[in-house]
Parts: sequence; structure tokens; C-alpha cells
Amino acid sequence: MKKSLVLLLALFGLLPSSAQETISLDGFWDYAIGDSTQYNQYATLPSSVLSDDKAVTRPDSGVIWYRRSVYVPDSWRRHRVSLYLERPNAKTTLYVNGVKQGDCNYVFAPHKYDIVNEQLIPGERNTIAICVENPPQKWEGISGRMELRAQSRNIYIRQVRLRPFPYEGVVQLDLTLDGSFRAFYNEAVAVYIQREGAANARILTNYYELDNSHMLINVYVGDKVALWDEFHPNLYRIGIAVANDYYETTFGMREIMLKDQQLTVNRYPLFFRGVAVDEETLSRMTSKNDEQSWLELFRQYKDRGLNVVRFPSYCPPDAAFIAADKLGLYLQPEGPSWPDYGVALQDGKPADDYLFNESKRLIDNYGHHPSFLMMGSGCNSIGGWGDFCNEWKKQMMHYEPTIVYDGSEYQIRPQVSVNESDTSNVAPVIANVQCKGIALPDLKAQLERNLCDKNNSGFLLDGFNNSIDAETMHQFCSPLVSIAHFQKTEYSSADTLVVPVECYNAFFGDIQSIRASYYISDDSLQVYAGGLLFNGEIPLGKNTSLGTIRMPLDTIKTAQKLTLTIVFSGNKYVNHWDFKVYPTGRGKEKERPESLSSSVIRLGLEPKTPTLKVLCSTD
Repeated sequence: MKKSLVLLLALFGLLPSSAQETISLDGFWDYAIGDSTQYNQYATLPSSVLSDDKAVTRPDSGVIWYRRSVYVPDSWRRHRVSLYLERPNAKTTLYVNGVKQGDCNYVFAPHKYDIVNEQLIPGERNTIAICVENPPQKWEGISGRMELRAQSRNIYIRQVRLRPFPYEGVVQLDLTLDGSFRAFYNEAVAVYIQREGAANARILTNYYELDNSHMLINVYVGDKVALWDEFHPNLYRIGIAVANDYYETTFGMREIMLKDQQLTVNRYPLFFRGVAVDEETLSRMTSKNDEQSWLELFRQYKDRGLNVVRFPSYCPPDAAFIAADKLGLYLQPEGPSWPDYGVALQDGKPADDYLFNESKRLIDNYGHHPSFLMMGSGCNSIGGWGDFCNEWKKQMMHYEPTIVYDGSEYQIRPQVSVNESDTSNVAPVIANVQCKGIALPDLKAQLERNLCDKNNSGFLLDGFNNSIDAETMHQFCSPLVSIAHFQKTEYSSADTLVVPVECYNAFFGDIQSIRASYYISDDSLQVYAGGLLFNGEIPLGKNTSLGTIRMPLDTIKTAQKLTLTIVFSGNKYVNHWDFKVYPTGRGKEKERPESLSSSVIRLGLEPKTPTLKVLCSTD
């Protein structure tokens, strides 16, 4: 049962008497476009774009002004007040009661403004105006959360970053405070942690002496923590109270490392089954601002067996990370670098510093999400890209070592590990696979060939083809896949069908006591052969032999298509293959296409992978 940590702490009297207060700015805003100051139209914010009926008035400059008035309570008179815009997607300039407060040009990070106290009038209505400078012909509104925030002027929480160390049983709290204080006067940092979704989960309470405006605190979570991964998306909720301020969020206990050309999550191999989210997919979403829209998209991926989502040159809003945290998806957001912009790097221009700083801002705002497993630098720019990527990975690894960084173009090739001193690491090979416009049998053959390749750590689809239904794709794209190696597509009734079968196990350990059965049938579901193929343990990894299917075809008297189906116990993991049989002397035997015959690899059991001994629970 999910509990609200804020509510529980309030009931226990543990919350500060005056935590952060907010005023939502959602709703109607007057707006003017271009250089005009005539606010004679209105728009509803937050919104990703202007409505089509207003598109005809868009000027080439891309400038739009939003304005509204808001009542600021008199109780905020002695508070620090800030404006939070989650995702403007463009440069913004803020005016309060006609006085400029500053500007901000972050692309994928929230815009946060400290409002000069003298310009705000508590107890009255105040006018807020925001100038948004979109790139020409790219008209986006302000999306995500829009709100005024009030905190204590004396001591307030400026920034929180969380680093999980599950095998040490701690989460590191990187806390930055700000305010008008000169001394701390025996203040303390109170940290409350509770496991999400667990009935009767107790609240762990820890207190730490406040002695600096920036503190690194190792907070004890437990001797046996609940791990977060694609199979067990366990979450914790953390509350942090300092003086009269309070911050709350969720996090997950997970570890990612790169060792011997293999990424591992929580010390078992991570086999990629990824997809790149393109602009077409994003444009089809009802909204990019709410969690439900991302849950709907991500469930389509999970139902088809995918576990990694890459966002080329894009970072989704907080709602996407929240949804991925709950479902158990690994995300790879990227910085704002596009090849068609023609920006040369490593030549001393401001673009270098901007991309470095923007990448760090993504970590600051979204790095606490366990689904934020990897990060890309963005798509290729014209010049200096290789040198830039090397420096980018070095800086980012130093800034946040609990995430893997990728500098390649449209490909997941992590180059660094959590252990910077380990130079033996070699990037795992992730194959790019065309998905859109490809025939289903060809896609199935490509992915099965990838799952058989010991030297390949997975694949990344170049887009999402939602015309392939979830049940069909799950057969050859899931953590447990049987793979039959046919030598040809058409047989004669004088032949004996001989099909070696192996297995791909990408779970988090060996699978104990599992059975695999097979049957060969026609379109009318008449079964010609079948039985138990395998009974025993399937080790973690690839190329585990399940046996060889043999069937004389002399009983086939008419030309027909037959189907081999392999089913694991529980019926959740099924796969099938079609082949044709002709009576002797009719038809033509056809060898399997090279793309499939080349996938026949060594059969028999590979050296057994030891059963994973997890030090943390995965309940």
C-alpha cells in the first residue's frame, strides 16, 4: 500500500512548521507575439505548442510573450520567492511588475528564477510576464510544472542529489543549502526514508549535525535493501528537513558497472533490447507533461520485451523518468546537440561550455531517478566531435560516477565504468537494427541472430513499429527466448527435419527447474509431432542448448506450411517458426537465406554461469 511520507511525518509531528509553499501558475495567460506588446489573445499553459488556429500569426522571429497576474499571500513577505518553469524548451526572460528579473537559455533543464524581494508585493496581485524566444518556425509553449515557490530566507534547500550504493546499504545525500545565515546555531538535517508500496514499511529516521552549506551525507538504508532493476522496480521515498524547509522525492537502489565488455546492473549482465524514440513518436503523444502519457508509451515497449529507451539529442521531462522508475525501464537521455545545426566543437567557442553545463544540469535535475541509467552526449556535430566526446565523458564521469556515459552517434557504446582506474574495459557492442518499414520475418530473424551472438550485448531499434502487436514481438524479444536453427525454409517429404534449439536467458540469474516443450502443427492445428524438449536449469546468458528436434517428413502427403512452436512452462514465453514441406519430386528445396543460416552457431552447453548470489533482496 502506497503511503505519503509527507502525510505520515505531519501526523508524527516531524515536519518543520513552515515547509516550502507553492502557487500553481497553470491556467489562462494573455499573450502577444513578435515585438508587439498588445496582449489581445490568450493561451492555456502549460502547453507544448500553440493551437493551430493561432499558427497563422506566427512571425519568423519566434518570440512570444505570456502575461498574467497572480495573488501573492501576505505570509510570503519574509520568504525567498522563486519561479519554476519545468520545460520552456527555449530561452526565457522574466519580468515581475514590469522589472526584469533575469533570463535563462537552458534547453532540457528547468528554468529557475530567484525573484528580487523588493519587486514582489505580498498581499496583492502581481504581474508576471515571460518572454519565450523559440527558434524560428519552432513554436513551443511552456510545458510541465509552472509555479511560484516560497522558502525560508534564513536557510533553504538549494539542491539535492542522490547517489545509491546498494551493496553498502547507503544512499549518499549531496546537499547544498543557501540563505542569509551566518552561522548554523546547532541546526540539524533530518532525513526520513521509507520503502514505497510495501505494507507497514517503517520510516527510517536519521539526524545529522548541520555544519556547512554543502554536505555529503551517507544515509543508512538497511543491511538488506530492495534493489531496483527492470525485473524489480522497487522504490524508496526520502524526505529531507532543514530548519523550516523540506524536500521530498523517490530514488532506487541500483548499481551499474562496465567490466570486460559487459554492462552489469546489480552485478548481473545487462542485455540490451532497446528502442530509440524519434520525433514522430513524441508528436503522437497526447501530452509530454503528464505521467500517464509516458506510462502508456512505455508499457507498449515493456509489453514487447524491450528494456532500454534512448532519446537521441533529447531529455524527456520529469514525468517520463517517474513512469520509467515505476515500470522498470532503463533510459538514456542526451544533451542538446544536433548535427544539422553545424556547430563545430573543441575550437574554443561557447558551445563547448554550454553542452558541458547542460549535461550537468540534467544530472542535477533527473539523476536521482534509478531509470536514468545512461546518458548520451547528443548526436554528432560537424567538427571536433571525437575530442569533445572524450573530454565530455571524462568530465561527466567525475561529476557523477553512478551513471554510464555514451558519446557515440545513435548507438549505445558506454566507454567508462564506475571505476575510473579500470582501463581494461572495452565498450560492449550494441547493434543498430532497422525497425520501421521492415517485414516482420526479417525483423524476427535479425533479433534472433543478435540474441545468439556471444560477442554482441544487444540491439537498438531505430524506431518503434507499433503495427507489430505485443504478443508477437514478445516471442523473439524478451528476457527468455528459444531460438530454432533451421538450415532451409523448404523441405521434401523424403527429408528428416533436424532443428537444433538453444536459449537466450537475460533474467537476473539462472532459471531453475524449467521445462520446454515443442509441437509441429499445420494451419488447422493438427499436430504431427511434439513432446518434452528440455527439463532442467537454464544458466544466465546465451547459447544454452535445449536439444535437437528430429522428425521424418515422409508422412506429409500434400504440400503445406507447418509451424514449429516451442513453449516454456507457464506458457508466458513462446516462440514459433514456419517452414514448408512438399511431397517428393514436387517443389524446390530452398536453403535458408544467408541472413538466417549464418546465425547457426555452436551448439551444446556453454560453460555454466554461476548462480547469481545477490547480497540485496529483490522482493
